[in-house]
Amino acid sequence: KLHKRNIRYKKYLNSDSFFMYYSCFFTNKKIPIKNYNTKYINYKIIKNFLNLFNSYSFKVKRNWKIFRILQNKAWVKSLNIKKNADWFVSGSVDRTIKLWKIFSEKPKFIYTGHAEEITCVELSTENSYLFSSSLDNTIKCWDLEECKVIKNFFGHKSGVETFKLHHNLNVIISGGKDSTCRIWDMKTALELFSFLGHKGCVNSILF
Repeated sequence: KLHKRNIRYKKYLNSDSFFMYYSCFFTNKKIPIKNYNTKYINYKIIKNFLNLFNSYSFKVKRNWKIFRILQNKAWVKSLNIKKNADWFVSGSVDRTIKLWKIFSEKPKFIYTGHAEEITCVELSTENSYLFSSSLDNTIKCWDLEECKVIKNFFGHKSGVETFKLHHNLNVIISGGKDSTCRIWDMKTALELFSFLGHKGCVNSILF
């Protein structure tokens, strides 16, 4: 049942309880909320949806299945998936990184090595490497095939909260609880620059 509240505009198919959120589409027009007993489709919105996801067919289905991934009751702090891959990785507060096959409820591999909770994980697009950061003040590079750490990035004075990979420049940019942003050489694991100026934890990086 759709209640009229101060929420984002919605269009829906009452017969299948299918919701399309206005925030997903490229349109600046305000869409009024209709009576929820009315069955209808806004074809202009669906056209925009098809243009956005032209590689997929738009079908309304019943009985969608939800696949739940179990993480041993530990909070998942970060997820990353490789393009066109059927697996993904997750980092958790239990200090482990897990590699999952999509739609599988058990991890295929479990990587251990960090001393504190994992804050961020990211897969390399150039090779079979995985990078992870933790509150143990380090960033690690893992060889997924060998299942071991091959590089450690030391330099943060407190926990590392986030990082980004820049493959064109072969650098890693990280931010941490020590209020700094640092740039690392991806190949040598050496710190190149340190940016001071924040008075609190650096939680996000964008370039």
